[in-house]
Amino acid sequence: MKHHYVPVFYQKLFAASDGLLWVYDRKLRTYKQLHPFAVCSQNNLYAFEGTSEPNQIVETQFLSVVDGSASAAFKKLPTVLAAPAQVLLAEIVYFAALQYLRVPANKRFISELAEMGGNDMMGGSVWKSGTRSSLTKGVCGMYRRGTRCHG
Repeated sequence: MKHHYVPVFYQKLFAASDGLLWVYDRKLRTYKQLHPFAVCSQNNLYAFEGTSEPNQIVETQFLSVVDGSASAAFKKLPTVLAAPAQVLLAEIVYFAALQYLRVPANKRFISELAEMGGNDMMGGSVWKSGTRSSLTKGVCGMYRRGTRCHG
């Protein structure tokens, strides 16, 4: 399964009117236009291996929830720009912070984050309340245990 470390909905915000992005290929040193589905992805990036088929729970039940909420928040933002609600801002800030970490080098960190906060997010309590206290405590605990975010 193809996992995008830069979500397709977010890439589309930067696409030209034809829906394509200008992409620089570092190996070939050329520019080309590609659809967001073809950019910033890796097969089974966030999948757990070890069974007959990779477990996609991080992608399907954690990151897809974050992406869905963030996509809706970005769509609402222009209409409430003068006074956005705290929950709307929290969704965007959470997405932005996760996006900073959501690269192939941080696969382990994202999986651990999903394990700690996924239950709260899947139940909707994190988004409805606008708080991230249990998730924040979990992330801080990871840093205290010495889990590294990069590589």
